[in-house]
Amino acid sequence: MPSYLNGNLARALELMGRYVEALAIYDQAINDAAKASRLDSKLFALLGSASADCELGEIDRADRALAEARAAMQGVFPPGSPPALTAAGLEGRVALALGQLDDAKRVFTSTINVHEAQGQPGGGVVCSTFTALMWRYGSNSRRRLYRMQNGHPTWPAACRAALPTRAEPA
Repeated sequence: MPSYLNGNLARALELMGRYVEALAIYDQAINDAAKASRLDSKLFALLGSASADCELGEIDRADRALAEARAAMQGVFPPGSPPALTAAGLEGRVALALGQLDDAKRVFTSTINVHEAQGQPGGGVVCSTFTALMWRYGSNSRRRLYRMQNGHPTWPAACRAALPTRAEPA
């Protein structure tokens, strides 16, 4: 099966929460893409693998896949390209999982700002996704997120506008 089809199948499995199965097919897609010299398919599978590993809590594996993807796209895909933005979002997820909230906020803010600067629709969706990830990582993260989204001057305006204000969590 062509690597792009394996990548799509793996992504579908990932979206269904079948992460272990997705990882096996992402690995196959990575190998097939390398044999066919398909960098786009290899990046899709590497970034998908990093995403599935994040969901499984395999942060070291996710970080390695992300580093491999970043190295492969160096000089080929410019900042702001879809693979670069996907990698940035994953970098933020890894930072969140490691408890590095300031790094996560920096990466997410930068990614949202790129979306806004390029006039890409869906900045609010991106923001909502990142916010959901922040809320997922415990009460300390929620308190810090509250402070970020409710008037913090460095939190992107799109995020502040897209999210309802909430009472500060205990």
